Amino acid sequence: MNRFKTQRTSTRGFTLVELMIVVAIVGVLAAIGSVAYTKYVQSAKITRLKQYAMEVAKAQEQYKSQNSGYFTPTVKYAEGNAQWENLLGFSKKGLTSDITIQTVAGDSTATTCGICDGVDPSFGSIWYAVRVRQDFKTGDGKATTVILNNELPGPVVLNEGM
Repeated sequence: MNRFKTQRTSTRGFTLVELMIVVAIVGVLAAIGSVAYTKYVQSAKITRLKQYAMEVAKAQEQYKSQNSGYFTPTVKYAEGNAQWENLLGFSKKGLTSDITIQTVAGDSTATTCGICDGVDPSFGSIWYAVRVRQDFKTGDGKATTVILNNELPGPVVLNEGM
């Protein structure tokens, strides 16, 4: 007979409290990650709108170098639009329908810019302005707007992320 029994320690896994702590930590990390991811996606969308505005601005400058003035199309950009593609040389395949691209131009007699949303060029010489809009939160009526004109060093973002 064995008088000295060896005591056996059994490991049965994690306790319920330990598991709950791990789940809580994972939840907090997921919440932080989702906020960062949302900001990253929003930043990428705004960068895309800025890129569209800069491409139209470049096309406007090319048009001016050949025609001694900026181009004002009679309609907003739509894929396949001959005014934009042939005269301005701007074409975007697969542009989503919730993005609106507009450009206007004026000469020294112009006193208003219908699409500038407060970011007006100084009137008195020839000018152009580009507006690119997208409603990130569909239906709230607050579109993120990018404005660029020939006097700005870069695009101006209004209602960022709305």
